[in-house]
Formats: sequence, C-alpha cells, structure tokens
Amino acid sequence: MSELTLKLVRWWRWSSLSPKNWWYFIRCHTYTRYHLIDCRSKENDYSWGYQDVDGLMFYTCFNLLKTFVEKEKPFEYIDYDSCDADRLLKQEIVLLYNWWCKGGRAEEHRLFKLSYNNCPAKHLATHMHAYLQCEDDRDDEMFDRLMKIRRCLWT
Repeated sequence: MSELTLKLVRWWRWSSLSPKNWWYFIRCHTYTRYHLIDCRSKENDYSWGYQDVDGLMFYTCFNLLKTFVEKEKPFEYIDYDSCDADRLLKQEIVLLYNWWCKGGRAEEHRLFKLSYNNCPAKHLATHMHAYLQCEDDRDDEMFDRLMKIRRCLWT
C-alpha cells in the first residue's frame, strides 16, 4: 500500500468512531497516557538523558511494577490470602516493590558510598569494580524474580 492509502485508511478508521470513542482516544493520549511508559526513577538516580537499552528495560519493568502496586492497587481487589501460592506471590510483589521504591536499592548505594570513602586510594579501582559487579548481580537477581511473577500482575 502506498503512504497516501495508509493515511486514508487511518483517517477513515478514526473518523468513523463514535463520540464516546473519540473522547476515550483524546483522554488516553493526553491525560492517562496508557501508551507511554515512564522510565524515570528519582529513587534510583535516573531522571533524564541517554540510557542504554539494558538500563531502559530494567527501569521500565520496575516502574511498571510500581505503577501496578500504586495505581492498580491489587491488594485491595485480589484476595492474596486464599492459599499458600497467593501468599507467596504477594510477599514477592511486596519484596520487589520495597526493594525498588522504598530504598532497598538506594540503601545498597549508600552503603557503597560509605565504604568507598573509607577505602585506601590504591584499592579504589578494585573496590569499585567489585561493587559494580555485586550491584549488577543483585539487579539481575531482582529482575529475574520480577520476570518469574510477571504473568500474575493483573487486576
């Protein structure tokens, strides 16, 4: 299909919508913005600028978890106390949410900065490399845990 044909098809599709659907389209693209994912995280030192794809994936997934817990409020609508599997799922969601939003990751950064300031100058590079490796391993562990429960995050 030519570009003009595609534009005509799109225009016809949107022009044939009812007023209710037009309102929904406008609301979704201006107010609720479901089609956008916010990768910013002040708690974890990323607010703007270039980010590699692996970092964007990491921030996006955990910010989606944050949105799920804070906006969809699953603990108000779903009975997670009905069986052991659901209780374990709730514990995992809360653990990951707290690690991301309530300072678990930020606390790890703070502890590193304290140890970094007390490290002798000749060991700084080794100390920094060991910390970054440890941080990456911890991030990977938490990311893997989030991926294991992703299919259960719905309300």
